[in-house]
Amino acid sequence: MALVCLGVPDENLITPPSENQTMALVCLGVPDENLITPPSENQTMALVCLGVPDENLITPPSENQTMALVCLGVPDENLITPPSENQTMALVCLGVPDENLITPPSENQTMAFIWLSS
Repeated sequence: MALVCLGVPDENLITPPSENQTMALVCLGVPDENLITPPSENQTMALVCLGVPDENLITPPSENQTMALVCLGVPDENLITPPSENQTMALVCLGVPDENLITPPSENQTMAFIWLSS
């Protein structure tokens, strides 16, 4: 239910909302206590990563949205932590287009699709 609560349209999801998609949000750094509540800064991060325009967000992007910045290709030296393969995998599973990712889909990302659909 987390993605629906975040206002992500069904057409951006691989499957209908599921616990597995909630797990993907956790992979993006959204704390458990923020998943069923109205959008927080961390949930805004996930929406930005999914390509939701700023004007459609309840709150604007935050400086703490490291994951969203990584997704958008901000150089590593401007981030608190560098991008990781696992973060890219989670974004692919959430339906972020290849061109918005730092690396193209890999076999590991395909495995993440399978994991989220199981």
